[in-house]
Amino acid sequence: MEADHSSHERRVLLELKAKGYLPATVYDIGASTGIWSDYIASVLPEAEFHLFEPLAHHVDFYGEQFQARVERLPSLKLHPVALGDVSDRVDMSVFHD
Repeated sequence: MEADHSSHERRVLLELKAKGYLPATVYDIGASTGIWSDYIASVLPEAEFHLFEPLAHHVDFYGEQFQARVERLPSLKLHPVALGDVSDRVDMSVFHD
């Protein structure tokens, strides 16, 4: 895990947790492979995580990463959709890399 943003977020969440902040639910919007939720779940193991990633079932690498994480951390719930302000379908371009 990169030592920049996520480490800072982890430190902040640890400080908040020490002050009694214990969220029951965490939303990871644009979850990619779920690595952020996996990392933050070590701070908030009692929380349920809802991961939103529209490409989860369309990019093999995402699916493989999600499957491994969900098997290890059943508190991660994958929603293979994008979130927006309207309910609609859109085409997404996916590049080989």
